[in-house]
Amino acid sequence: FGLGCTTCHSAEKHKAVNITKDGCMSCHHSPENTKCVRCHSQQSALFTAENLPVKLAKAEPSVKSGKVECVNCHDLSKKQTVESIGDACVGCHDKAYVDILKGWKQEAAEAQKKAKDLLESAGRKLNDARKERWDVGKAAGILDQAKKAYEFVVRANGVHNPDLAGAILEKVA
Repeated sequence: FGLGCTTCHSAEKHKAVNITKDGCMSCHHSPENTKCVRCHSQQSALFTAENLPVKLAKAEPSVKSGKVECVNCHDLSKKQTVESIGDACVGCHDKAYVDILKGWKQEAAEAQKKAKDLLESAGRKLNDARKERWDVGKAAGILDQAKKAYEFVVRANGVHNPDLAGAILEKVA
């Protein structure tokens, strides 16, 4: 954006950031900045079904991928809520689509809770096995991969591609 280093970073202490969150957002979340993927790579990965943290037999991009841009759904002048995003849905779809969006959000939350509970249970069992001095190296590696996939879906926000998010969480389970 043609800014100098000290717009965001301290001139006195190398690598120290001195800009506020609001200052960051004024540039990064401005209508002029449409390069969302630079910071929101996980959302983009889920949306496009590329660079996923797990191997799936079938990973399809969102049906909206290649048809809409982030800013078509996310009005950067508003707080990002289901309601504000729903307002953008109504620009192309009927009002019932807002309920679909809310349903996706609910389904994603439920699937994430189920996966989190399973991961916590597996972690407890793994710790119990370690106390018994069992060889748990392979199981620990699998659990670590599952945790990373779960965290990916949480950070990527499953509503960006509900079917793919569900498939990843099923693999986590």
